[in-house]
Amino acid sequence: MLTLFTRLRTRLIGALASYLAQPVKHYSPATNADPQSLSAVLHHGDVLLTEGNTRVAALVKRVTRSTWSHVSMYASDRCASRS
Repeated sequence: MLTLFTRLRTRLIGALASYLAQPVKHYSPATNADPQSLSAVLHHGDVLLTEGNTRVAALVKRVTRSTWSHVSMYASDRCASRS
């Protein structure tokens, strides 16, 4: 009985993950940034807020009441001095 429950739970979690990973219909990004333009102004340690186009990203934005669903930190190996 436990094995049946474990298999059912595994399949349910897999189906949910697959559903949430699908793109949202009628997605239009809040901003549009060119990667080369960004790399010219980013500095090591800058925090980037971005949005995704998946159902899980839409869920994150709705729950947090935010425009953004992802956060990342820019890490570069180039040496640059700030003026």
